[in-house]
Amino acid sequence: MKRRQGCQFLVLPPHILEVIKTGMAGQAVSVLSHDLACVHSLPHGHVAAVVGTMRSSGLTGV
Repeated sequence: MKRRQGCQFLVLPPHILEVIKTGMAGQAVSVLSHDLACVHSLPHGHVAAVVGTMRSSGLTGV
């Protein structure tokens, strides 16, 4: 795999860039749970199928 410059990384805060550089260098990276948060996630796979079936059956209030 060829190395490419990631110019999209320029918008990240400097402390996040340091973590990325450390990880790409093969060093251990600490947990980033205080820096990263899940804003929104969508169901996928089997969960999406179950949610779709529940919605079509009218069981969303359960």
